[in-house]
Amino acid sequence: KRHKSRRTFNKIFINEMFRTLTDDGKLVVSTDDNDYYQIMIELLNNDIRFKYSNDIINYFKNYPATLYAKKFFDRKIYFLIIEKNNG
Repeated sequence: KRHKSRRTFNKIFINEMFRTLTDDGKLVVSTDDNDYYQIMIELLNNDIRFKYSNDIINYFKNYPATLYAKKFFDRKIYFLIIEKNNG
């Protein structure tokens, strides 16, 4: 609860993400906090400029695990792959 005020993913961040993300670019975000994950999904669902996927298994099948993922391997990690909705 103490980190809620410092969370990166918010409306201001989404506006900056739209400004800086290229049309074919993707942003991958992860968290081990289900409440935060649900907030991210809600923000994205309310913004038609973006689409997202959580099919992280197929996206990362050729990448090694990060130090973060190894450190918290016993926790559930939630991922989102975000891109501009160009269609």
